Amino acid sequence: MEITTIVGLVLAVIVIAGSFMIQNISLAMLFSAEALIVIILGTITAVMMAHPWSDVKVVPKLFKILFTKERGPDKVDVLIQYKEYADEIRRSGVLALEDSVDEIEDPFMKRGMRLVVDGQSSPEFLRDVLEEEVSSMEERHAAYAKIFASAGAYAPTLGVLGAAMGLIHAMGEMSNPDKLSEAIAAAFICTIFGIFTGYVLWTPFANKLKVKSQKKVHLRYMMIEGVVALQERNAPRVVEERLLSFLSPKEKDVLRNGKGKKTREVEEFERGQASQETAGGTR
Repeated sequence: MEITTIVGLVLAVIVIAGSFMIQNISLAMLFSAEALIVIILGTITAVMMAHPWSDVKVVPKLFKILFTKERGPDKVDVLIQYKEYADEIRRSGVLALEDSVDEIEDPFMKRGMRLVVDGQSSPEFLRDVLEEEVSSMEERHAAYAKIFASAGAYAPTLGVLGAAMGLIHAMGEMSNPDKLSEAIAAAFICTIFGIFTGYVLWTPFANKLKVKSQKKVHLRYMMIEGVVALQERNAPRVVEERLLSFLSPKEKDVLRNGKGKKTREVEEFERGQASQETAGGTR
């Protein structure tokens, strides 16, 4: 699960509910049918009018992306994998990777490696083809993020519309002070719903989709660089140096520390063995 999305959503609900409770306002007022109709259904209607159905129908999948972590290799794994491929090419030739390519789970990486194994493409052709695919993916992701961005822009305005409708209803209850106060309160619930959904839900959701897209694009460009390096028959060390620039300082530490830890363990084991042999010889 995407813990930040879940925690943020829970905290947002707690803040609203807590604010009502501190001011001794009944939480039942939040469950206003008028507010739900104007804000939720109104936002859905506005979004459907603003975007083509081919994009809108993907919204359920977008919620899955928002609330779950996408499975796939991380950048450290990709670097190690490409370095192993380069070593295999140097020892046995590119055709030795044919069976390994079939085991790759990531479709983009698999396509790039398949082009390398086929050996019929130049590095420039590989780069152009794969970069065009990444560009198309960016356009799709941007269109999906705009759906939530549009909802974030429409919802607060619809909240004002709902408040205006509620005040019109309140004016009709001028002769009944009790109903007048209830109608005014219900009117402002629409404003709360509009602002809450617009700025606490839809706009942050749009930003999170953009962030996830950027990370995926960055990983794709790293894969492209690795594929081109293999097609150019670079040595494993050269492949590693070309891909290291895609890693953050933290990821570089993970890569180095992982190797360093293993080395220290081996050294400690060897020192222990040597000490035992020395002690045995002394006795």
